[in-house]
Amino acid sequence: MSQTLPIKPLLILRLSILVWVLHSAIAYAQNPKSAQANTSDSLPQAEKNYDYEAYFKDYIAKEIDIEKSTDTSLKIQHYYNNSSKFYGLGLYNQSIKLSRKGIALDNDFNNLKSPHFTLLSYTNIAKSQNALGLHDEAKNTYKTILKIAEKVNVRRVAAACNNLALHYFEYDKELDSALIYFKRAQEIMTTNDVEGMDLLGFINGNIADILVKKQEYRKALPYYKNNYYNFFSPNATESRLKRAYFQNGIELANMYLKLNDTQKASQLLDSISTTLDTIKPFKTIERINLKLLQSKRALAQKNNQPKNVYDLSIAIEKLKDSINLVRERAQQLGTNMLGDQVTKRYETLLENERLKTEYIKQKNQTRFWIVTSMFILILGMLLFVFYRYRQRLSMVQKNKELAEEKALTKSLENQLLAQSLEYQKKDLTSLALSTNRNLIWLQNLENRLNNFQKNTNFKKEAFLDELKKLVVEKKRINTFTDTLHQKIAAVNSEFYDHLKQQHPKLTAYEIKLCALIRINLDTKDIATILNISPASANTSKYRLRKKLNLKPEDDLFDYLNAL
Repeated sequence: MSQTLPIKPLLILRLSILVWVLHSAIAYAQNPKSAQANTSDSLPQAEKNYDYEAYFKDYIAKEIDIEKSTDTSLKIQHYYNNSSKFYGLGLYNQSIKLSRKGIALDNDFNNLKSPHFTLLSYTNIAKSQNALGLHDEAKNTYKTILKIAEKVNVRRVAAACNNLALHYFEYDKELDSALIYFKRAQEIMTTNDVEGMDLLGFINGNIADILVKKQEYRKALPYYKNNYYNFFSPNATESRLKRAYFQNGIELANMYLKLNDTQKASQLLDSISTTLDTIKPFKTIERINLKLLQSKRALAQKNNQPKNVYDLSIAIEKLKDSINLVRERAQQLGTNMLGDQVTKRYETLLENERLKTEYIKQKNQTRFWIVTSMFILILGMLLFVFYRYRQRLSMVQKNKELAEEKALTKSLENQLLAQSLEYQKKDLTSLALSTNRNLIWLQNLENRLNNFQKNTNFKKEAFLDELKKLVVEKKRINTFTDTLHQKIAAVNSEFYDHLKQQHPKLTAYEIKLCALIRINLDTKDIATILNISPASANTSKYRLRKKLNLKPEDDLFDYLNAL
């Protein structure tokens, strides 16, 4: 009933490592001092030669040795050193776990056994959290470091302020908050008798980076220049100090480029290249070379040298590929070799694999029925959802058609209303003009009566006939005027309500004037209807504008039509 399973290549590798670990443990039992000396020497050598398989094997062996040690400070230092290496290789979760192992051995903040490595272990945690995208957790870790540092010494406080400022600068993008903490760190270093002025150089460089971000290149330049010529040296024993020397030099060249001083930038970049070629290689020298090539390409672009730009771009891409390839290989190898060392032993893994196979065999039939039932249930739910969707889609379509019909009906009603208003307006205008003609006719009649008076051959019967005609014509004009005002009132009933609400002090005469202006009658027609002269009509309009509180640039017709 049982069946032989094929042995995976990964399991073979893990079994080989297990045999090697057991062999190392036996060697240590026979001669512990010799074993410890070998692992201590081989770790940096393996890392330097990119022999990461040897590095991880030595690390696993030393883990066994360190667990037996009773020296707490040695353990804390070991966990910090290897957590730093794992962080550099991109193994961030493993780096956090190792750092926390060391911190757990030194968690009394008021009486730290190894404050240097404990604080650095916290820093590794914060950097790894940032690398994993846990930026809020990283910021809280940096704040914890600052609280602990205040119990140690002022230099630790300056370093903690610098790290917290870097977080604000790089991840929160809060330049002002970052600058506050950088300035605080700078003040601590300059006003106290503190050893290790290299930290002040790093702080100055960070301040310069913020000034560059703010495009204040002239202010940033002296910081980089002072760091390059005074604070750091290519002959420093520590790789980080050498790296800082070249980084500040390259940034200084970049500032010259920003300020269009290509001659100084070219001379400085050539000097840096010469120095790099003559000194002994150090850790991360490839990344320095990458920055140098990028600055040289920027210089070539500034000098309009397309061939150099092309050649440098090719070199940059090759170097990037080389750096990424080494890093990816180390990450994959470290993940494979460290996975079970952190969690379980290899024998447990093999036993779990066997039990897992048996469990899958026993539950296979049950899983089949569960999957089948779930499939049928999901299919039924999908059909139901599809049916409801079709119903809803049909209802939405009907509602849409109904809304379109209503909108069309409303549009037609609005068109008819607009046409009706236009016809009434034309009717009112025609009526006003007709009234004007009647008044002209009456003026002619008055002239004829004056002629009768001047006539010496006055005839009573003829005079009475002309007078009767005058009375009849006057009645007809009054009738026309009343009809005119009735029609204006019909068209403007809603307008009158709004007008009286906003301007309750208007007289009846002024309200009639507003109505006549609103239907766009000219001054002459308004004067005729109101039986006044055009000049009086203009005066009435002027007084009306003042009563309506209109500005000189406001149009009276537009204002009344907007009510």
